[in-house]
Amino acid sequence: MKKVLLITLVLGIFSVACKKETNTATNPNGNNNPVDTGGNPTNLPPYYIYAKINGQDVVLKAANFIKDDPSNPQFGYLGGFFDFPNKIPSFQFQLKRPSTGFADGLTMVLDENDRQSFVNYTSATLNIFKSTATPASDTSGIRITFTKFPSDSGGIIEGVFSGTLQLEESEATIIVKGGKFKVPSLN
Repeated sequence: MKKVLLITLVLGIFSVACKKETNTATNPNGNNNPVDTGGNPTNLPPYYIYAKINGQDVVLKAANFIKDDPSNPQFGYLGGFFDFPNKIPSFQFQLKRPSTGFADGLTMVLDENDRQSFVNYTSATLNIFKSTATPASDTSGIRITFTKFPSDSGGIIEGVFSGTLQLEESEATIIVKGGKFKVPSLN
């Protein structure tokens, strides 16, 4: 829980520090709820986490990746939320560094079999869907692939993800399709 709070705090600070007006997919009603952009949002912010959740586009524009954290050097943290101060919906990925290290082309499968690497998605209704609550199978869990992962400090990290996540309290699931991210590495 402390790790998730740390990620949220760092994302909030990063969002405030990098705050500028961007033309992103927003709801025409003027609220902060995600809007369906037909599956191909054309006005993504410079850094983002995007996915189609149960058929609805979700664009998280306060996003980054933290690696080489001195308190947890074996982990990387990918996270994002809608915008500051509106921290939901949000994604938080905790990824255990594989023995080969983080690199271009690395694919990880996150489900109930992996308790160290996981993803949580907090919906606008505050439901938390978790990979650790998702039964392991060929068609469940989240698969994340890094398409660009610079070996040096800083840089831009890109990748794709998709799959299903489940609530711990019930068998309610969400389907995540076409997920992609482009985020700065903070270290």
